[in-house]
Amino acid sequence: MGLVDKWRGRAKQAAGDLTGSAATRREGVQEERSAEAREEAARAEEHAERKRREASELSSDPERHGPPERP
Repeated sequence: MGLVDKWRGRAKQAAGDLTGSAATRREGVQEERSAEAREEAARAEEHAERKRREASELSSDPERHGPPERP
């Protein structure tokens, strides 16, 4: 949904510019920023999940040595 929300926000910004409505433009900016924040949070959660799996693998395999492999 993030991409659709970003496009919707940009469309509202453009509509606000065309109609001279500062409120519509602000609403579009807010929607776009909100979508970007949700995408960033999802990326952070994916990163955290990878780290949790990595930690779990390390703790379950005491014979493993060296730094973890990077994807």
